[in-house]
Amino acid sequence: MNIDRIKSTIRAMLNLAADEAASPAEKEQAMRRVTKLMDEHNLREEDLADADGILDSLDNIEVGHAKVDLGIKACAWMSALCVWTERLLGTVKTYVIRSGKQTNCVFYGVLSDCQIAAEIYFEARDFIETACGTKYGGCKRGDGYSYCMGFITGLQEQLKRAQTVNAPMKNALVVKRNAIVVKKQALAERWKQDQNLKLCSRSQRVHIRNDVAFLNGIIDGSRYSVNTDRRKKLTT
Repeated sequence: MNIDRIKSTIRAMLNLAADEAASPAEKEQAMRRVTKLMDEHNLREEDLADADGILDSLDNIEVGHAKVDLGIKACAWMSALCVWTERLLGTVKTYVIRSGKQTNCVFYGVLSDCQIAAEIYFEARDFIETACGTKYGGCKRGDGYSYCMGFITGLQEQLKRAQTVNAPMKNALVVKRNAIVVKKQALAERWKQDQNLKLCSRSQRVHIRNDVAFLNGIIDGSRYSVNTDRRKKLTT
């Protein structure tokens, strides 16, 4: 089955899932097939649209930023989570602002992607804080801090493995997808220049005090799955 036929099948399943006349069981089965096909063939939502059309539409797309509040005395793992979110999407850039005790992370680039980045960040942070609170009581110091840093390490390792697996793929769909990513990155860079931002990298010293908590975090982070609310985005 070629890629165009696969995409046609997915669109047909999406139409069935959105059909008011279809039964709940039929809709559920259609969405299960959609998810299976997309996972098997490494497809994303934007792949269902015309890649050339998407590239053309980027000429007039809104560019901007989305700011997320890291809170008072933000931890290093929170900043690291922002970097992981940037690398996960691949289409936005990020920087951290520190003013006194207050810290904010700014995602910039295509505005809709920035908003998605902020959603992914908050979703992951809430998950980490909940898991850490259950196991260690808190996430800003001691064992809980070690766990959170481990979780971020697990996320990074999981992403690196996925990128390694996908790297050899060179079909036409991947080439077009990469062209979209490159153009979005260029738009982000242009926004930074328009804002006259001069950003520099900052390294933070990370002290892990509990190796067991750190390793537990790595295990949980390597298993974490980003919930992009795929069904809702595909059917609207």
